[in-house]
Amino acid sequence: MPKTVMLNVGAFMHAASASPPSETNWRAGNVGRRSEGVPNQIRQCFLIATLFAVALLTTRSVSLGDTGDYAKDIAEHLGKSPFGQGSSLWEFGHLLWRPLGWVLATLASPTLSTLTDWTPFMQAGFVLMAVSTVSAIATVVLWYLLLIELVPSAAMAFLLSFSLAFTHGFLLYAHSGCAYIPGVACLTASI
Repeated sequence: MPKTVMLNVGAFMHAASASPPSETNWRAGNVGRRSEGVPNQIRQCFLIATLFAVALLTTRSVSLGDTGDYAKDIAEHLGKSPFGQGSSLWEFGHLLWRPLGWVLATLASPTLSTLTDWTPFMQAGFVLMAVSTVSAIATVVLWYLLLIELVPSAAMAFLLSFSLAFTHGFLLYAHSGCAYIPGVACLTASI
């Protein structure tokens, strides 16, 4: 048994010492893919972002989850410090979501007050939903960029990324003001 392990380790070491694959021919399925250039990848990402944005505009959510609760807590603290006794912005389950919403709503409130007649609750909800929508679009583009390196064709990467994007949970929460889609975006970006 130990001799077999030694032979396998030796074969692995021999394979590892072989010359590394070239930049454009790093895997048989991706021959020339990296040489397509940055402008083409930017166009592909822009196309994917646009298509998913249109999909978001033509669909709606049947439930916004806890968006109303988050918006209510943020609206109560607009114009006030988020710190102090009994502040409902700091909740263990979504530690950064409400404070982030408070910061963004505080920054956007003057502009939204000028352009609309929305209440602070509506402004806070809009800000949270905007963060989720932008995060969803970014996530779909990141999925595509990740998959383009893993699958044999760009068409398959496109199909897989949109298949994930149109799952019920992702599309539902992409319309809401909940922290789930920004969380998925951060996790995807970390890969």
